[in-house]
Amino acid sequence: MEPKGKGGLTRRAARLTLTPMSITIDELQEQIKKAKEDPTLPAWVGLLLSMVWVMMKGLNDQLIQVQADYARLHALHYGRKKSERGPSPSAKPASEQKAPKPRDPERPTLETTALPEETKEHAAPTSCPKCGGEDLKELSSSEEQIEYVMRPASLIRVRHKLKKCACAKGCTVLTAPAPPRVGEGGTMFGPSVYAHIIASRVFDALPFSRQADRWSRAGIPLRKSTICDLFHRGTQELQGVYLELLRAVSASPLLHADETPQPFTAEGATRCGYMWVFADKQLSAFVFSKTRSGDVPKVLLSGTPGNLVVDGYTGYNAVSTPESRTRVGCHAHARRKFHEALSVDQEVSPQALRIIRDLYAIEYEVKERGEQGTPAHLAARQELSKPLMAQLRALVDAHLPTALPKSMLGKALTYADRQWASLIRFVDDASLPLDHHHAERLLRRVALARKTSLFMGPERGESYAVAYSLVQSCRLCGVNPELYLADVLLRVQSTPASLVRELLPDRWRPPDGGAAVGWV
Repeated sequence: MEPKGKGGLTRRAARLTLTPMSITIDELQEQIKKAKEDPTLPAWVGLLLSMVWVMMKGLNDQLIQVQADYARLHALHYGRKKSERGPSPSAKPASEQKAPKPRDPERPTLETTALPEETKEHAAPTSCPKCGGEDLKELSSSEEQIEYVMRPASLIRVRHKLKKCACAKGCTVLTAPAPPRVGEGGTMFGPSVYAHIIASRVFDALPFSRQADRWSRAGIPLRKSTICDLFHRGTQELQGVYLELLRAVSASPLLHADETPQPFTAEGATRCGYMWVFADKQLSAFVFSKTRSGDVPKVLLSGTPGNLVVDGYTGYNAVSTPESRTRVGCHAHARRKFHEALSVDQEVSPQALRIIRDLYAIEYEVKERGEQGTPAHLAARQELSKPLMAQLRALVDAHLPTALPKSMLGKALTYADRQWASLIRFVDDASLPLDHHHAERLLRRVALARKTSLFMGPERGESYAVAYSLVQSCRLCGVNPELYLADVLLRVQSTPASLVRELLPDRWRPPDGGAAVGWV
């Protein structure tokens, strides 16, 4: 028989001691039930055990609810695992899905690309590995293996020896004309070095310090300060081409525009400037400004006719007038705001996202058929896209009055309502895009370069704008920027102002008469 008193009670209660994760709620209930049936336990111990059971049951229920809420929020914000996802509601059956497009047989490959070749002959074995005999007969056939070898860029020193001659009558001494160089003062670096530095900084987003490291690995002591000077000096020589590029872009009938922050130093502190881009299908013009005011688009585009595809930023209001550009909205921005509202709204936002998804699906089908900008494209927008826009308008009108203005859903509905005139404009014009992703893609290079250099000097913004404009225009035209810059840096010095337009990437042709496009 158990001894009575405090010690005996302690030993009997010790039988219920639990370790974390070693017993379930049902097992705990069973043990408490058995303990309460023990006649040796006082009544207050049974009451205490009942209270423990109620408390543990409540904590367990709360834990289950917390885990369920966490799983729901995690799936809402980050999505479910692929193994847990069901089929998409809009997914087509396997029998109706299109077969993958075959590869283009005309696509450039290493095998079809003209590359410098070297042939190395490797001697055959001199003895038989099986019998050890050395009487081997050489065959006419041979096995061929191809290997691609990378050789780093090299800097070549070219000595230009200018011959001299004297007049037999003693009139004068003549010297051979010097080859053209970049700039009036002359320099010991050729245009190809300038072009390589500018393209590396803008297209490859390599800071000057990292470029200096690459030169150093090749055994060339080209310092960071020298590379920086060559970059800015080269962009100064291209200033005339840049101004002509601005004029050509401002005359384009359809432009995409956007801006991104670009920090710069001023008065001993870092300020937030902005890099603006205005682009059509072939040319892009970048402009650096110390502020985000609407002065930049006003100076560049004021009084020019055409369409301007932008987001809802009010800085473009100055040129979105009847006397100037017609504003075209961006559906990607409208969609982005409804997507952000998904975390707090499961009624309106999914409907808006479905409508915008269907709009893009129509554009994708038209693109697959090769009918972009054709009367068939306009007919598809009138027949299919216009009813979808009517559904979106009805959705906005139904929920805007009751949505909180400061909530994420309220902001999404307000954006769609205020930008409606520009968002629906694409329905009546097949040449207008649904968004201004074209401008955002061009600004990605600015964002990459911004990550590798924290800020720039206030007087250096224009140099970067020149470099971005020409290099990104080369990218749009499929022109190799290094070949283009190396040629234009020399030709711009002798080209009349009336013919500078021929030096822009969309009209430029290599001096050897070869093809200018097909690089990217």
